[in-house]
Parts: sequence; structure tokens; C-alpha cells
Amino acid sequence: MSGGRDIQPTPENYVLSVDSVLNGKGDGTSDRSKASGTCTAKLSRDGNLVHSLNCTVESEFGRIEVRFKGEDTPVDIKHIR
Repeated sequence: MSGGRDIQPTPENYVLSVDSVLNGKGDGTSDRSKASGTCTAKLSRDGNLVHSLNCTVESEFGRIEVRFKGEDTPVDIKHIR
């Protein structure tokens, strides 16, 4: 899922407007499709905990839903080069 616009009305609430999705083909390639929907993250005030992530998106690939509930452990940030 990819988005064009996002808002963070409070430190604990982040919303991404999803405008496209990638559909993996299993051969290492993927197709991109236009999409419409949102992902909403509930965070700790300092941003170190992700309490939940919920996404609902419609595309030509069908309806996609993601429901994630955090375990109240700090976010592990890794930089990949």
C-alpha cells in the first residue's frame, strides 16, 4: 500500500490516505493498481509504541484489510541500505 497524503492530528493518531497497492505475482514482479482507502495508526505519545494499525482499501485486486495490534513493546527501527 502506498499513500499520497497523510495527517497526524495528534501525536497518538496518524492517518494515511492510500492511493495505490502493489500485487506481488510470485515471480519477483508486481502490478500496481489505483486504490482508495485509509490506514490509521494509534501510537504512544512519544511514537515509540504502535498500539494498532488498521487499513481498509478497495482496488481492482479487491478489498484489502489489515488489522494489527501491538504488544506494547518499543518499535525496533532499522536502517537498510
